[in-house]
Amino acid sequence: MKTLVKSVTLGLLLIALLLLGAGLVSANAAPPPAKLWFTFVYPTEPHPRLEGVQWVGCADATCEPPTFVQTHGVCASPGCVSGAASPRVTFACAGDLCLATIPYGEIGAAFQLVAQFSDGVRVSAPITGLSLSWGDVNAWQVQVQGAELVLTEDPSFVAPESARGNFLSGFALTLGVELLVAGLGLWFWKKAERELLAGRLLLAGLINLLSYPLVWLVFPAWTQFQPRYLRTMSVYVTVAWIIYAAALLWIYLPKDKSMRRLAVMVTLGSLPVMAACLFVVFFVTTYGNYAVAVPGLSYGWMLLLTEIFVVIAEAVLLFILSRKSLTLVEAGVLSLAMNLASFLVGQVVFAP
Repeated sequence: MKTLVKSVTLGLLLIALLLLGAGLVSANAAPPPAKLWFTFVYPTEPHPRLEGVQWVGCADATCEPPTFVQTHGVCASPGCVSGAASPRVTFACAGDLCLATIPYGEIGAAFQLVAQFSDGVRVSAPITGLSLSWGDVNAWQVQVQGAELVLTEDPSFVAPESARGNFLSGFALTLGVELLVAGLGLWFWKKAERELLAGRLLLAGLINLLSYPLVWLVFPAWTQFQPRYLRTMSVYVTVAWIIYAAALLWIYLPKDKSMRRLAVMVTLGSLPVMAACLFVVFFVTTYGNYAVAVPGLSYGWMLLLTEIFVVIAEAVLLFILSRKSLTLVEAGVLSLAMNLASFLVGQVVFAP
């Protein structure tokens, strides 16, 4: 026990030192660029297919002559602007959403969008008076009219990387709902084994604690418009998940109490070390790195794959770690009920 306390204490001190050093070093990182989001909206259906969008700089409200800055896709028809692309500005789209990242001083006095559709080219009126500083975020709706683009500011826009909500409140809700469903289900379903209820609920809670980081950090990192560092972090989290899934097997499966006690001590003692490693990975991957990965899964596909994986993974772990006191079918039904309940409650509680 003394060894465990020492390892935990040393781990916490290591994290504190890392936090102190990170604060000092982060001050030297380059400030983040400004971000401008554009959501294309089509008043009528069927709508033309978007083939390419250009970001065009303007010296004044007349935008004569227009200055080509960046492009996404193909825009080569009459009305599109030609020129050398700016190496410092990025402009990319996925579906009907586009993102421009612009370092401070690159925005210019005004800008306009030029978009090529399957039925021709449309141009927006120049947008003037836009004052952006480091890290500012601005969102616009782009109404695709008959012969032009109409830009209006969109104050209700939520950036994809900000759409997760709160980690702790989400975890508390998920854990509470799933333990409630598991408790009620096992109480009425396994009447002859109610003496095992507390242990099974503890097992369900540990499995939930294990799976939640995957739901929160791994799968969403591979959706569209996510910071690249989140994808690097997701690899680390996946490795950590595999390690601690194996640790749970080590704790629960041996019948020798001394072996189980050793497994618990090693697992708990490793937590501060893993946390420190997580911090190092996070710091190294985020320092001055503001790149955004545009291609990725849609939200719907991400949600479907996440729920399928979690239901199967939790069912298998429940089956194995219960030492087969639950059949695989029973573990699968329980996992499905728990995750379905937490998903539906979450949609209600965290609905925008």
